[in-house]
Amino acid sequence: MAEQVSPTKKEAAASVEAVKNCAACNKPMKKAKRFYRNGKYYCNKRCWKTTVQKAPEAAETVAATEHTESAAEKDVKKE
Repeated sequence: MAEQVSPTKKEAAASVEAVKNCAACNKPMKKAKRFYRNGKYYCNKRCWKTTVQKAPEAAETVAATEHTESAAEKDVKKE
């Protein structure tokens, strides 16, 4: 039979990636100052809010680009 070896604390800690930088501004993170939202770490609430505000703008840009591309594809199909 195969032996199942449970990982030691050091191996478990190594497998979990340490958060080193803010997801928004890429500043180095300090242990005492972390702001965790939506699966990401931010250095403060301001960085999180700016990321949240940029998300709808980016979605609108992507939607507009897709709409333009789909209209161009329809024109090509008509010809």
